[in-house]
Amino acid sequence: MNATIKRVYRVLHARFGPQGWWPIVDEDIAACIYGVGAPRSDAERFEILVGCILAQNTQWYPNAVRALHALKKGKKLVPASLAQSRASTIAQLIRSAGYYNQKAERLRRIARFWQDTPSLPDLPLENLRAILLAQHGIGDETADSIILYAAEKPSFVVDAYTRRIMGRMGLCEKDASYADIQQMFHDALGSDDGVVPMFKEYHALLVELAKRHCKTKPVCGGCPLSGICAKKF
Repeated sequence: MNATIKRVYRVLHARFGPQGWWPIVDEDIAACIYGVGAPRSDAERFEILVGCILAQNTQWYPNAVRALHALKKGKKLVPASLAQSRASTIAQLIRSAGYYNQKAERLRRIARFWQDTPSLPDLPLENLRAILLAQHGIGDETADSIILYAAEKPSFVVDAYTRRIMGRMGLCEKDASYADIQQMFHDALGSDDGVVPMFKEYHALLVELAKRHCKTKPVCGGCPLSGICAKKF
């Protein structure tokens, strides 16, 4: 199994190339800068944290991207400004991301929390994960996205696409837990700081595969994993 998980990464990377996640939104246009090296500052770490919440239960592009752009244009993508703004004001800016009233409250809370915990990204991984999961509206996937992309610590993100692909390939059971799937990746790839770039790329590559081929109704023709997939479910 470990060899197959490593092979999947090599095959996807060869087919799709580097994805450059997490993308930072350009301040002037509603588009992303897919550059290597983010986050380059605390401001970008905070933007990634906000993006992780905006991306909950919606598409990153265009929905979450438009919401992030609106926050930037409205000078709200700053912890102090976001924390002090009215929820209704934030909600209007992030309507494109869906569930905007819920997300507005979550963003205000997380902005206050960020202000009160300036050393948050520097905390040990387990402490950071426990603290994030204790925040209202943050579950495993969002917490691990923040940990991996904003804090740059090795915690593999398991989303619905990952579960679908791994299940269809026969690498995990359909009802496998989040923790079990995540541990499968950690066992195969390692879990020290050196695997962070691979974790980022692997997660993004799985998303790309799901968008192109491993959809709810799979499009197996031309799929780079077709030769090693069990085609289950």
